[in-house]
Amino acid sequence: MDKAKEASYRIVSRREGWMIDHDGDRTGPYDMPEAALEAAFAAASLAVKERLDIHISLAFSEETRNADSPRSAVGNR
Repeated sequence: MDKAKEASYRIVSRREGWMIDHDGDRTGPYDMPEAALEAAFAAASLAVKERLDIHISLAFSEETRNADSPRSAVGNR
């Protein structure tokens, strides 16, 4: 796949909150993974207009998956 014809959005948990890594840039923080996902979808919709292949990923660590509250999940990364 030609890297010039794709857009990748990787949602990750960091100490300051949920972040979106996109082509070497980082945006955020977002308080909850759902908010980061919505922002990634909005950005990806613009890339679709440019006919780019889209990749969005969001992976939970064991720590974020088992957290009691959305904010407590990001405090130890």
